[in-house]
Amino acid sequence: MPHTKSLGVYFDQNFSWSKHVNETAKIISSGIGALERLRPFICEETAILLYRALIELYFDYCCPVWDGLNNELADKLQKLQNRAIQVIAKSDYYSSTTAWDNLCTRRRKQKLKLMFKTLNDQSPEYLKGLLI
Repeated sequence: MPHTKSLGVYFDQNFSWSKHVNETAKIISSGIGALERLRPFICEETAILLYRALIELYFDYCCPVWDGLNNELADKLQKLQNRAIQVIAKSDYYSSTTAWDNLCTRRRKQKLKLMFKTLNDQSPEYLKGLLI
């Protein structure tokens, strides 16, 4: 399916987001691998900082735009976040990750922040004009 990339987000004619999620998953997997290799040598606090610097930003980048994911794509990203959390906590595959917001909740919060900023004149002009 033909796609185009704009500002780091992959679009296709159906807005399926599969290309975007697959490309993002590759980058996130690479970051998790790096974190996993470093984890024996760093404390949990440093591991969280590295997670936020190398991985989390890809989960959040432009997510209000591409949030309309089907369950399969959303699960793919959620499994990656769960794996990263397990690496940080030095836990096994079956350990709980409920102490962290799941990605669906994170994306909702991002949309709410954007809406709040737009309604309170804290967003760029092009967004203000979209809401009446």
